[in-house]
Amino acid sequence: IATKFVPPPGPKPEDSEAERAEKVMKKELYMSNIKEAFSDFAAGRDSDVYLGLQPIFQMAPSEELELWGLEVLARVRDGSDSAPMPGLAEWQVQDRVGARDFLKKQVEFAREVAREFDGVKVSVNVRPDELTGAREKILEVTKDMSGSLLVEITEYAPITEEVLSTIG
Repeated sequence: IATKFVPPPGPKPEDSEAERAEKVMKKELYMSNIKEAFSDFAAGRDSDVYLGLQPIFQMAPSEELELWGLEVLARVRDGSDSAPMPGLAEWQVQDRVGARDFLKKQVEFAREVAREFDGVKVSVNVRPDELTGAREKILEVTKDMSGSLLVEITEYAPITEEVLSTIG
């Protein structure tokens, strides 16, 4: 499992045809592993994917660190619990329905976290091209979270007029 989610190196101009073919095959296997793991997670099945939290602290006037927020992060069980990049971003483009369902799982997770950490902001990363499809779920969860849900619009897709109208 340690190499299952490690992106292989891409082909180089000096590679032989056999080396190129092997690298393409390894890339296809990597993306297949990513697709299976994220599709299973999004569908509620057992998966190597899980959601974790990254704390966000702010300096208080007393010079003490205060927990201000928590960011929801996707991780894979691969021996190092690493971020599944660049596979996650590629999968999100290739499987729009699965990516939307994955985002909804993240938003639900944020709601549960907010219940445990009253008064702490919980941030979820959202691709601009997923915002419109997840709008209703985000609004539903926002009502339960008393303003503690932060939606961070990522740089992984253009911010279109449709996205701007959804935000506005």
